[in-house]
Amino acid sequence: MLRNRMRSTFADKVRNIMAKKFSELYNKIPAERRARIEEQVRKERRKIALSEMRKARSLTQNAIAEQLHIDQGAVYADETIDLELSSQ
Repeated sequence: MLRNRMRSTFADKVRNIMAKKFSELYNKIPAERRARIEEQVRKERRKIALSEMRKARSLTQNAIAEQLHIDQGAVYADETIDLELSSQ
C-alpha cells in the first residue's frame, strides 16, 4: 500500500513537471537572457536562409562576395555561427 502511494506521488510529480508549457518555463528566464536567445535565433534563421538560398542557386561564397563587392570571408562569417555569442 505504501509502495503504491509512493509510486503514485512520484508519478504525480513527474506529470506536473512534464505538463508545464514551454512558454511558462521560457518566461521564467531573465529578460536579458531571453533577449540574447532571441537575437541568436534571429541570426540563425538569417544564416540558414542565406546559405540555403545561395546553395539553391548553385552559387559559391566567392560568387556572392564578388556580386556584393565584399570579401568571401564576410559571406562565410554571415553563414557561420558566432561562437562568442552562442557561449554567452
